[in-house]
Amino acid sequence: KSRINRSKGQNGRKTKDHIYGWAAWCYRDEPVTVELYLNDKLINEKEAVDYRAHLKDQPKTRNGNCGYQFSIKHLELKIGDQLRVRVKSDVIDLRNSPIEIKEGHFL
Repeated sequence: KSRINRSKGQNGRKTKDHIYGWAAWCYRDEPVTVELYLNDKLINEKEAVDYRAHLKDQPKTRNGNCGYQFSIKHLELKIGDQLRVRVKSDVIDLRNSPIEIKEGHFL
């Protein structure tokens, strides 16, 4: 049986200042809200509506309008911290999540 709140997507490119990715509902054609967690604490959320050309012809990606970008440059990240992204009301993180901060990584 399928979950109505089942989502798909992934964290894509990561830089010291941003996390980029995409997310969409599997069974609904409306934007998703993605949530950013730092060590399991919700710190930001936004609608995933940025255009991603590589997804425009993929099914259930809202014609490519399902991208997101979170700024992380203001965060004081430490080695061992974890950043995770999930779709609001889903129970599973997006692919490539969590991102664990390692020595020399984002610092």
